[in-house]
This record gives sequence, C-alpha cells and structure tokens, in this order.
Amino acid sequence: MGIRYRLWQFVQAVRGPSKPPDLGPFADLLTTEQTKLFASMAIVDQHHCLAVAQALAAQGLRQPDLLRAALIHDVGKSLGCIRLWERVVYVLLRCFAPGMIRRMGSAQPGRFGHGLYLLAHHADLGAQLAAEVGFSEATVRFVRGRGDADLQEALRRADDSH
Repeated sequence: MGIRYRLWQFVQAVRGPSKPPDLGPFADLLTTEQTKLFASMAIVDQHHCLAVAQALAAQGLRQPDLLRAALIHDVGKSLGCIRLWERVVYVLLRCFAPGMIRRMGSAQPGRFGHGLYLLAHHADLGAQLAAEVGFSEATVRFVRGRGDADLQEALRRADDSH
C-alpha cells in the first residue's frame, strides 16, 4: 500500500462519517445478533467493511459467506478503544519495525499498547466473535484470513483498496 493511500485513509479517519451506514441489500445477510456485532464496530470501520462488501459484489463475487466476512472482517478491533494515533503508529511499525508491535502491544484492556494488540490480532479476535454469534465456519475462516485462497485474496485486495 502506498503512502498516498495511507494519507487518504488518515484524512478519511479524521473527517470520518458521523452516522452508521445503511447496509441496504447486505442487511439480509445478517441475523439480528450478527447485525449487532456489525454495529459494535467504530462507525469508520462499519463504512469501510460495507465498502469492502460492495466492492466484492461489484466484481461479481456474491458468495454469502464471503460477503458476510467482508461486513465484519474488522470486528476484532471493536474489543477496545483504538485511538487514531495507534492506527498511525501500527501502520508505520508494520512497515518499518514489525517486531516492535509484538513488544509494544498489550492484551490487557486499558493498558498502553492495547490498541496495537487489537490491530495486530483483530483477525483472530474477530473470527472468535463471529463464531460466537453464529456465523458459518466458512465465514469465520474468511475473517481469520484462512478462507478459499482465491476468494481470500479478493477480500484482501478489496480491503486494501478501501
């Protein structure tokens, strides 16, 4: 991912939307409990996840498990408060000093580094949350990053571009 994209992403986070998105036709993919899980994400993450699902659908990738995963792929981040500066530091560390994330991250809520921990482990944490509210095993695998290789790659590309 280029620096231009990351700058754009930063501006979007700062100016971010103030209202949750309307899921439109994607709402039919989720149960009431799953919709609550989607709504537990930060508003900016809700908009991002919906954009990822829309991008996949626009490519003709309409497999329900894939689209459900797209809608909640960042839900692991909802397990705590992730400040904007932590998101910036995480991106920089991932590029320049990935080992520092492990050393600085803290699994304990409220501790310095908890946001970094959530960012680094959000896929596994999100997969666990998804399983708890009844998502299929296929959806859980996509959230964890271990779904069908071609579809997982499509999800990753859509995620990276939105």
